[in-house]
Amino acid sequence: MKNAGKWLIILGAAGAIISIVAGVVLAVVGLRPVARMEQDAVAVDGPGNSVEQHFDKGREFTLYTRGANGVYIEDPPKCPVTGPAPLRRIEGSYSSITIGAQSRISFATYRVNQAGTYRIVCDRPGVTIASAVNPLGIMGGIGGGLLALFGGMLGVVMVALGIVLRVVGGRKATPPTGPPAAGSWPGADTPVPTPGPEA
Repeated sequence: MKNAGKWLIILGAAGAIISIVAGVVLAVVGLRPVARMEQDAVAVDGPGNSVEQHFDKGREFTLYTRGANGVYIEDPPKCPVTGPAPLRRIEGSYSSITIGAQSRISFATYRVNQAGTYRIVCDRPGVTIASAVNPLGIMGGIGGGLLALFGGMLGVVMVALGIVLRVVGGRKATPPTGPPAAGSWPGADTPVPTPGPEA
């Protein structure tokens, strides 16, 4: 029982450390783009629902509109983009995120082929420009947080159980102390001869 407790302590401590470290790394890597997106978000709220924004070559940006539970509240806006060079539209890119307590859902993602200032004009308000966010990365970040939480808790439980097993096993393995009880030493049951009468 003591050996089982020892291994539970070792495995529990190792599992907790690995789960917490791996979970924190996954959470930071997965959720970092969300934090950057919130910092870099630009609202298309200029005159005529337009904005001018400088983009470096190779930069990807996404246009977001209001949404709810991952679906559009209304049809996606139309937002033509003009600038030094045509932009490459990335098909199949989709993400839904919450910024400032408002749900946002993407409807267009572009890659900049030539650095410069681009003008974005939308046919209605409520559009936000932000960095492209990979939904798989967000899921990985959330999964990392859950791994750190539940993996760490499971490791702590295993360590506690291991300590209990070692304490209980140690008590059973400890021999009794003090003088032996009556009749417990070797030969205690052997009758003692009675001296006979002297010859």
